[in-house]
Amino acid sequence: NLKDAAQCVGALGISLSLLYSISVETAFQSLAALQVL
Repeated sequence: NLKDAAQCVGALGISLSLLYSISVETAFQSLAALQVL
């Protein structure tokens, strides 16, 4: 049970960091696009 909880938390952390890096990358891309304009 503890192992399952640890795996769940780990998967959540991984997906959260993936989402965060994706949103940061998109924000930088839109900022660059705005600067080009």
